[in-house]
Amino acid sequence: MAEHQQEMTASPPPPTAPPRSKISMAHFAEKFKEEPMVPIGMGITLGFLGFGVFSFIRGNSVMSQRMMRGRVLAQGVTLAFLMTGAAMQRDKLRRNPQTADKVEQQFQELQATPNRWADAQPYPTPSEQQPRS
Repeated sequence: MAEHQQEMTASPPPPTAPPRSKISMAHFAEKFKEEPMVPIGMGITLGFLGFGVFSFIRGNSVMSQRMMRGRVLAQGVTLAFLMTGAAMQRDKLRRNPQTADKVEQQFQELQATPNRWADAQPYPTPSEQQPRS
């Protein structure tokens, strides 16, 4: 047992990655700069949802219904912002030949890699399963 503990302490510690919260906040900040309307729309949607639930709990069904309708409208607007941003990003990629070539190269590399799931066997059906002993 002592030998096993000695072997464990001799190995170097595994590399550490930055905390996930820092990665996600940096990613969120970058995406917010690129397309600020989507997170704003999400916040408005969340506001309608929260106030609608609050109104429902307090028993104000008229206000709750208005807030839920507002939530649906805010979701639709957010989706429109998302689709507009995706279309603008696509056009931006098409206008920049270096970026378009890079995307095409990445696509070709992706197609050239073997499919690791090609040889996977499907789950057996109940009739194919072996009986338990």
